[in-house]
Amino acid sequence: MGDKLNYSITDWHQLKNVQSNNSRYLHISVADLIQADILTGLRIQVKHEQYGPLFTCVLNAQGTIVTEVNDNITVEPTTEQILAELHKWGFEVQFDQKLNLPQGQLDFLAELKSLGYDKLRILPVYTMRFGKKEYKPYIIVFNVSTNPDWLVNTYGASEQEFLKALKEGSAVNISATSKANIWSWGWLNFVANIDDILNEFI
Repeated sequence: MGDKLNYSITDWHQLKNVQSNNSRYLHISVADLIQADILTGLRIQVKHEQYGPLFTCVLNAQGTIVTEVNDNITVEPTTEQILAELHKWGFEVQFDQKLNLPQGQLDFLAELKSLGYDKLRILPVYTMRFGKKEYKPYIIVFNVSTNPDWLVNTYGASEQEFLKALKEGSAVNISATSKANIWSWGWLNFVANIDDILNEFI
């Protein structure tokens, strides 16, 4: 066995050229789904020539056959989860999607910064149900000075804490806006400094 094949990509479409270290019969297909109002999104699929599809996910899924949850966010795997699944099948891939954010998404982040918000993250918010915490994720921007605990990436807020921050204006649930749902946020698996993201493109 020679050295392992390793790849670095900035766009999911580049997975078409990635080869598996485990088997020459494994391949990745990437397809843009454009079916008007029924379904749009990006499908990533690992296929084996004999066993068929072994892993499939659809990013940015929208349409009449998609059930939306959590204020218009559809549940989809994070970049980290997708890469872990590809690793399982021998595809060694590093991905930095921040380098490929569309201009509209950058403009949106700059607009949020101008409103006085400095951090961006996906915040798990829990409610108590039958004595157990049930979490729902929200894409938010917030002020660190008012919500310092939210800097910890693993921190989950109670619904009461979350609604209080929204009411006071120290946080905004941007996933509730139709504008934010135009773009993928799968890369957002950390607490991001909006300035740092914008500075990458100066």
